[in-house]
Amino acid sequence: MKKINVVLYVLLSLNYLVFSDYIIEDFTTSPDPWGSAKWDIETSLNGLSASNPYLLVDAIGLAPKRGVILRTNDSSWTGNYISRGITGIAFDVRNMSEQDSLRLRVAIGDTQNPMSGTWFVSSNFANIQPSSNWSSVFLPINENDLSKASSAMSNGSPGPQNFNQVMSNVFALRIISQGASGNAICEDYIGDTLIDNIQLIPEPNTVGLTILAGLILIMIKNQKSVLT
Repeated sequence: MKKINVVLYVLLSLNYLVFSDYIIEDFTTSPDPWGSAKWDIETSLNGLSASNPYLLVDAIGLAPKRGVILRTNDSSWTGNYISRGITGIAFDVRNMSEQDSLRLRVAIGDTQNPMSGTWFVSSNFANIQPSSNWSSVFLPINENDLSKASSAMSNGSPGPQNFNQVMSNVFALRIISQGASGNAICEDYIGDTLIDNIQLIPEPNTVGLTILAGLILIMIKNQKSVLT
């Protein structure tokens, strides 16, 4: 019985550690930490369901609502991506603009502002056509799918850090619509964009450990029921 309790404790601890890195923002209560004073939470028939809240980005092509950009430096979404096994970011999106496509990229940096420091941005964008319905988007986070962005504070030259240095100490995370490569700021966009269910995705091995832990827990429970 003591052995079973020890195994159970270890597996529950493992399960907790795995899920502590699997976070999601569904905008149920507030736009934080992804929103700002510019964007609002809405609940309408335009959402994934009639009562499902989402983040409304109502860009007008001019400051302070120039384009589609979501950003956070909250500790739950930043930190050491390498040790956490982060491989991508996923979210649901709806492009309600009648004229502009969404060209979505992820931007990751070691400073607050992409006009300084070192930033890595998706080499390719996920294209969402105007007047679309909801789509699920996955943007990979790895060295093959990200490119170093230029820095205006360094006369257009890239920052000094390499990929591993930035990913081991991420300060800021952004989702942007930007057609130009190597650019961590948003482009001009006019229309409404709806965002929901943002989540960082851990490596498959981590998820596999969680599933394995769950299966072993079921086996232990079954064994205990047989013994009793």
